[in-house]
Amino acid sequence: AEKKLILVENAAWFATAKKNSDDGETAVEESSQVGIDEMIDYLKNPSPTTCLVFIGGEKINKVKRLSKAVAQNGVLAEFAPLKNNDAVRWLDTVLADKKLVMRSDAKKQFLFNCGYSCSFAMQELDKLECYKAEDRQISLRDIDVLTCKNNWKKRFKRSMSFLKTA
Repeated sequence: AEKKLILVENAAWFATAKKNSDDGETAVEESSQVGIDEMIDYLKNPSPTTCLVFIGGEKINKVKRLSKAVAQNGVLAEFAPLKNNDAVRWLDTVLADKKLVMRSDAKKQFLFNCGYSCSFAMQELDKLECYKAEDRQISLRDIDVLTCKNNWKKRFKRSMSFLKTA
């Protein structure tokens, strides 16, 4: 292939350091710090045939040297779950694309049931779209009967942070 994609999951280099509960000092694992200088040097002049994506996990520390190097030489993006009005605007756009109609109270319940996860909400909307193929009007009752409400807090609690070099 002309180009290659490298995904680095759970990149500890970007994580926010955890405080040690005994003495209040910040605990930074030495093993997670190995190779940072080499990576920063690489990021200054990355291979044009490689797309390097770091998946930082729960939360990234944007003040770390490596995070700053990624921001300078590539793209630093965080993909947190949508909340409140942002989630409703996203849902309105998707509903318009699918030519579906949903009242405000049904939208709120739907987003709550889906845990504000766009990917999970899309799956649930596909299900609702099939069910309401004829009249295209989704009611609060349809939401209550058809959407899944199983442990979404655990599944979608963590927001994913992505760091990508160009």
